[in-house]
Amino acid sequence: MNAIRETMERRRAGCGFLGGDVETLPALAGRDRAVRVGAGEAGPHPDLHAGPRTDPLAGHCAEGTYRIDTPFGALRATLASGRLYALVFGDGRSASSPEATARPTLVATLAAQVREWASGRRATFDLPFAERGTAFQRAVWAAVREVPPGSVTSYAALARTLGRPRSARAVGAALAANPWLLVVPCHRVVAVGGALTGYAGGLARKRALLAFEREKFPAADR
Repeated sequence: MNAIRETMERRRAGCGFLGGDVETLPALAGRDRAVRVGAGEAGPHPDLHAGPRTDPLAGHCAEGTYRIDTPFGALRATLASGRLYALVFGDGRSASSPEATARPTLVATLAAQVREWASGRRATFDLPFAERGTAFQRAVWAAVREVPPGSVTSYAALARTLGRPRSARAVGAALAANPWLLVVPCHRVVAVGGALTGYAGGLARKRALLAFEREKFPAADR
């Protein structure tokens, strides 16, 4: 059984295009417990971009960090005060624990919704998110949740949606601070012209996620 780890990790979520690697988008027709929601691997699992780890859960009652395995590698879900505080891709190491069945209800709900998404039966996630970010960041995160799986949008288009057409770079910075990968789908945002830009899970994973969603959600409005 893995030892209980009470430290909370915070990773820079690098979904924005500021200072990140760029790749041309190909044509698109705490408690460390394992919860498996899918089998197999879909592409390589690059390491996360390094980020600060000095962010205490100020104002939140920490409840632990749980591992959820997906077809695209491990997700690490941090809970605080009964809400989802962070969700990032881990390093892909395998892990298991006989205590997985003792996970909180929120982790079970998250795992079930990820499973439904992976099978093409869920387009959006219904989860209690912790209160994080500035008002502008929260507006950007809410807007990107409206982008359906199988589709992509651009930073400039999101800026226009928010009524701030000259704020594409600010939108990118807000997405770079996204604490909830996959469920707040910043991987669906690309540069004008279709270039893939920095993503905390790595560009290979971002490309794989987009291809996977296009296959699983063929009826998406593009």
